Amino acid sequence: MKAKVSPLKITDFNLLESNFQFIFPKDEEIDVQSLFDSYTIDVDFFYIELDSENFQVGCKIGVNNSTKPKPGYKMFGEAIGDFQLKDVPMTKPKRENLRHYSSLNILINNLRNNFYQQSNTGPMSAYILPPIDILDLFKKKKQKPIPAKK
Repeated sequence: MKAKVSPLKITDFNLLESNFQFIFPKDEEIDVQSLFDSYTIDVDFFYIELDSENFQVGCKIGVNNSTKPKPGYKMFGEAIGDFQLKDVPMTKPKRENLRHYSSLNILINNLRNNFYQQSNTGPMSAYILPPIDILDLFKKKKQKPIPAKK
C-alpha cells in the first residue's frame, strides 16, 4: 500500500554528545539480555518554539549511566532535532500529538540507532534501546518541580 507522508518533517538532526563505555563483568558467564533489561534508562527533553511552523526538540538519554553502573555498556546520548509542522488543516489534538509526541519519538529513535551502532562493535551483543512510554515521560516532566529562582 502507498504510504501517506506526514505533515511533520525532521529537517535536521544533530548529535551533541555521545559517550560509550564498556565495563568488564566480574563473572565469566552473564545472561546478556537479562543484564540489558536491568539497565536504568533516564530520559530528559525540551522544546523550543521558533515560529508557527518550526520548532526544535532536544533529548538526553542515559543508559546504565549512574555513578555505579552495572557491568556491560554505559551509554549517554544528547541530540537536538529541527522540525517543521506545516500549517495544513487538522484537528488541534492531532497537531499537538505530532508536535510533541511524534517529534520526541523521532529523536529517541535516532538516539536508539546511535546506541545500537556503538554497542554493535562492543564485546557483548548489540544493545537496542527498548520502546519508551512517551506519555509517561510527559506525565513525569509535568510533575517535576521547577527550581526556585535565586
